[in-house]
Amino acid sequence: METITDRQGSNLHERLVRLGEWYRSQADGVASGEIEDLLHKLAADEVTLAFCGHFSAGKSSLINMLCGKQVLSSGPIPTTANIAALRNGAPKVRLTKVASEAGISKELITLSTAELDEYCRDGNTYAMIEIWDEIKLLENGGVLLDTPGVDSGEAAHMVATNSALHLADVVFYVMDYNHVLSESNLSFARRLADWGKPLYLVVNQIDKHRENELSFADYRRSVEQAFELWGIVPAGCSIFRLRSWIIR
Repeated sequence: METITDRQGSNLHERLVRLGEWYRSQADGVASGEIEDLLHKLAADEVTLAFCGHFSAGKSSLINMLCGKQVLSSGPIPTTANIAALRNGAPKVRLTKVASEAGISKELITLSTAELDEYCRDGNTYAMIEIWDEIKLLENGGVLLDTPGVDSGEAAHMVATNSALHLADVVFYVMDYNHVLSESNLSFARRLADWGKPLYLVVNQIDKHRENELSFADYRRSVEQAFELWGIVPAGCSIFRLRSWIIR
């Protein structure tokens, strides 16, 4: 798989270091923390696929399908953590807890996968949940990022976007069949597209489609036209599974 090193060149590390130093000189803990994340990503030579979407759009189910087994719970992980990162490896979980609003002081907690649900109860907040499991798809440095479901609130959208996209090489935006053309979906997808990352729009739960009411060809055409009107140009088209469709 192509990495950020392949695309940006061997001097990327030095450029990131200088940028991180500048943000620290400006006392910008959030930005310098994101630069630190990118340096770790560069050193690990990882390709990161981020999944965004509203509550109950099916992100976790889609990620489990890609993993070939249930790694994430069927519902949202019971925590307010920004993102959950899945990697291949011996099963374990690591939680990163931010101890200050500046995002500088961090506490790392390592536990077994069986302890995750219990440890995340009672509204505990983590900057990152990292999960390792035997996932063949991710054997060569791949990472799947599951972002929390977002509602129609502007602030919630921006939190999810900012928490994922500085790490993402590709973004998949997952939508429920019945809500694809809602204004909140279209506006959030446009925000994702404006970041300039390769964007795939995934229509999930298409088993809800009723061919006797509207042909699938007509439905697909109407969806594509709506996204074109919003200036959203997805990166490609593929069939992910029987119940999901990625818009080209």
